[in-house]
Amino acid sequence: MLLKGEITVAEIGARQSNNIIYSVQANCSNVLIDGSEHRLWYFREVNQAEKNEASVLRLRLLLSKFTTGNEFQDFLPDVLDTIAAEMHSPIAFFHTINKDQETIHLQGWSKQTLKLFCNIKDPQKHYPISAAGLWVDCFHEKKTIIYNDYEKLTHKRGLPTGNEKLVRILTVPVIKDNLVVAILVVGNKQHEYNQNDVKQTEYMTNILWDFFEKKRDEEILEESRRFNEKLLDTIPFPMDVVDQNGIILFASNRMKKLLKEDLVGKRCWNVYKDDEKQCGHCPLHQKIEVDKSQAIISAGALGGKTLKIYHTGILFGGQDAILEIFQDISDEKSLQAQLIQSERLASVGLLAAGVAHEINNPLSYAMLNLEHMSSLIRKNVPVS
Repeated sequence: MLLKGEITVAEIGARQSNNIIYSVQANCSNVLIDGSEHRLWYFREVNQAEKNEASVLRLRLLLSKFTTGNEFQDFLPDVLDTIAAEMHSPIAFFHTINKDQETIHLQGWSKQTLKLFCNIKDPQKHYPISAAGLWVDCFHEKKTIIYNDYEKLTHKRGLPTGNEKLVRILTVPVIKDNLVVAILVVGNKQHEYNQNDVKQTEYMTNILWDFFEKKRDEEILEESRRFNEKLLDTIPFPMDVVDQNGIILFASNRMKKLLKEDLVGKRCWNVYKDDEKQCGHCPLHQKIEVDKSQAIISAGALGGKTLKIYHTGILFGGQDAILEIFQDISDEKSLQAQLIQSERLASVGLLAAGVAHEINNPLSYAMLNLEHMSSLIRKNVPVS
């Protein structure tokens, strides 16, 4: 017997005599027997642990494709489609619960759910728990709940006109610190949900929640970053943030417009100093101290300008850094130099006046005495 290679491997559902569906892995291979080609089929039951592991692996693989920059709601329908397919359920939706435990925030539905069950114009994005259907029973009981016969339930609220008929649902709450923070719902599986479905769905729900938290934190950080940038741009001076080695980590828009180049990743003195040398009194010669502030004067910068640079130690991106604010004082220095020169000239004038005064006073006294003596001589000496 010569193995020619496997054709396919697939997982299918099989029904037991007690009407319970279980998973079977079907494998098909091409083989040669006595010179003729045949297909060899062999089957293996897939246990629940393997099934759960495979579902989790497929879900993680999908989530790994959504990197920083993607908003959660943008890819949530694709994620819910994957969960719905794993659970053989056309319905899947995921909503979060506010900390007050009274308000539901609608996050998203699978694409199939939107087609079958969401024929509502402008659905509310927030509404109270008390206004929700029986799928929030898992919120009240804080446990996963299966309803395999929706029609027989007496406390159901019904569905809006035009929606597909609801047959059965499985609802899973996410509980953190004894509070329900989210709910995942799958529904209308062809066969009844069972405890194996519960375990599989709970695995995937926890993965989805962990990813939701991660994306939410990323979005909060990004929103904070944008706010801080806007706040920094309100300061009427160019500024940047540098690390201990002088590498620019951030530059304000005002600084970017001033230099008209990409600054991040470059050493600050290579960018700002005309001789591209670090200032001798640069605070980076010492270890950065967070919250410590000081100012230095740097001449020969940005094309012969004199800058006053204010430095403050901060934490930026998890590391010690320095916030630099640049003030051009070239005109101020020029005026100051003129003032000093003027003051010097005035001092010289005062000195000259003082000296002249000191010289002039005895000279005047002598002239008056000489004039008096001349008068006396004229009176007492006869004119010849």
